Amino acid sequence: MKRKRSHNVSVRLSDEEYERLQYKLSHSDLTLTEFLIKAINGQQIRIIKAYIPLLAELKRQGTNLNQLTHRINEYSSVTQQEINNALQDCRACYQRVYSMTDKITDLISGD
Repeated sequence: MKRKRSHNVSVRLSDEEYERLQYKLSHSDLTLTEFLIKAINGQQIRIIKAYIPLLAELKRQGTNLNQLTHRINEYSSVTQQEINNALQDCRACYQRVYSMTDKITDLISGD
């Protein structure tokens, strides 16, 4: 069922409020109307763009771990350095996830 929208709303914002709104809009992949309707209805606004590079990196790390595991299962030699590098990369991704989650939480809460 298509909603009929018969009311036009005009809002005045400070420069800071406008910049914050534009930032949130640019990271949400929503139109202004969709964004405001979700906000008014208390629906969750997902920030997707910020996670795209991180998801690609996590996929690479998963591939690296899978390759190491495959080599270990075939009784091939895996050096301690390769294991340490994979763990270091995973820890870096883990830190990026937490950092990004904090930034997104701040973005959503308006801090």
